[in-house]
Amino acid sequence: MTSPKDFGWWIESTDEEIYGPVTRATLIQFLTEGVISPNTAVRHCSQETSAAAADQGLTSGLTGQAPLRSGDTLGKSWPKKTRDRMALAESDVECAYHKRPAILSCIRCLAPYCSKCQLKKRNTTYFMCKKCQAGLYNRRMLAYFLDGFAIILVPTWGIGIPAIFALGPERAVTIINLVNFAGLGLFMFRDPIFGSAGPGKRFFGLKVVKHEDGVSPISYGQGFVRSLAHLIPLFNLVDASSPYRDPLQRRYGDSWAKTRVLDTDAKLEKVREKVRQKLETKGIELEKTSVTTLPEFARIG
Repeated sequence: MTSPKDFGWWIESTDEEIYGPVTRATLIQFLTEGVISPNTAVRHCSQETSAAAADQGLTSGLTGQAPLRSGDTLGKSWPKKTRDRMALAESDVECAYHKRPAILSCIRCLAPYCSKCQLKKRNTTYFMCKKCQAGLYNRRMLAYFLDGFAIILVPTWGIGIPAIFALGPERAVTIINLVNFAGLGLFMFRDPIFGSAGPGKRFFGLKVVKHEDGVSPISYGQGFVRSLAHLIPLFNLVDASSPYRDPLQRRYGDSWAKTRVLDTDAKLEKVREKVRQKLETKGIELEKTSVTTLPEFARIG
């Protein structure tokens, strides 16, 4: 049985760069050689915040005394070649999705994953694997289109087409406009009206919660504010694509309204059980260690 905390560590250098990921063994080596110090901030990929290496329990197993100083020499010591950097990151655990060494673990599916599954965006560190980040984004987009179809288009067609035949095109325009207006209003408030998840989100196992606690259903005011970005031409396209690029899965509407979109408990359990079965077929059993829960994840930022 292997601990997920044996790999997947990020180091926050005093030069304001983030280095990693690295294994726990690499961190111990850096401490022993004085590349980093006990007060260097490090964060496991399953953790919300960074803490000093000593506070993370990384100095307890050292055979010698780690240098007690501030600062680090990571800028000079960090390998230039990708192959050498990967050697510092690769663990003895196999990726859940590929036959490669795992370098990180995902807080959503809990899978150990390799560099092929890693989202790479400059110095941005993601909490989820590429599969989960993309999967959540795709389901959000599908839920959005499903809501638009069910709440706006279907009523418009269902009422508008019979009205055209019964009243004629000119007189039916008023009815069609009223139906559109009512549908747009329902669309903007769909999440609070349907219990924090509109029909599309509910179908795809998603829910919207308040950022402040990561659990409570959103208010009508928050539902209205988070929908405003959809109404701004061109900007709505930027807003729609932003969750995939954001480590916290936020679009601008979520930031404005202080909301987050998460998996339902049933969907999350289904995803994690599927990964557990994948690991079982590979003969991998990981220790259950504390990770950032999705409600905690929703409160970040």
